[in-house]
Amino acid sequence: MEILEKNNIKIAFCFDNNLTKQICVTIASLLDASKNCDCHYDIYCVCSSGAQKIENKLKKIVKKRDKDSNLFVYP
Repeated sequence: MEILEKNNIKIAFCFDNNLTKQICVTIASLLDASKNCDCHYDIYCVCSSGAQKIENKLKKIVKKRDKDSNLFVYP
């Protein structure tokens, strides 16, 4: 039996401080929808410096829903 290496699905969001609530909802929804499958994500957020203030909130959303997914924020 061959063991396959699991690779996280990469996804990127670009946003400014006008869309912070929508990004939180989108990321939470993405992770909630994948709970019953073996999908994990590397989530890349390219955002304005004003939007960067929600980085900790996004990290909590990701880790609460899927400990094998990752979040990367780039201002």
